[in-house]
Parts: sequence; C-alpha cells; structure tokens
Amino acid sequence: MIFDLNEPTKYKDTSWIHPTKYMGVWWEMIIGKSTWAYSDADNIHIGITDYSKLKPNGKHAANNEEVKKYIDFAAANGFQGLLIEGWNIGWEDWFGHSK
Repeated sequence: MIFDLNEPTKYKDTSWIHPTKYMGVWWEMIIGKSTWAYSDADNIHIGITDYSKLKPNGKHAANNEEVKKYIDFAAANGFQGLLIEGWNIGWEDWFGHSK
C-alpha cells in the first residue's frame, strides 16, 4: 500500500484535526427497519413531482422524531458526532435507482 499520495497540507495549524467516532441515522436502513424513500410512489421526477402531495410511507429514518432518538443515544454512548442526511428533496428514491 502506498501512503502519502496527497500534497503536503497548506494548513499551518492541524491540531484541531483528529479521528472521531460517529454514527448515522441510516443504520436502520442497513438492518431493514427503515428506508430512504419518503413515499412508496414510483417514478419520482425532480422538478415535476409535488412532494407535498406524496403520501409518506412512515419508514423514512431521517425525520425529527428519529433523529432526536439518535442524538440522545449518541450522547449517552460516547459518540462524538452524528451524521444526519436525507432531508434533500429529490433524494427520496435514490436507492436502487439511477437518474
């Protein structure tokens, strides 16, 4: 394995950079408890689909209620960070689809 392929850093102070342990809200998707999809509708079209009229499937993990649970769990179990994503309109059906 070849190490140090990047150019040397231009930052004068790198003391703030350190490894960290974090978790993400999408663990539920990996274990099959939730899904990335906000709705069960097929053929979502960015710029055309009216997301306010889609019926939620109730399985989307990145919602306020679930994220609050993850924040509490992370704090109680020594995780220094929490990756929260999936709020973007147009990403509802990315998993298993190409656009």
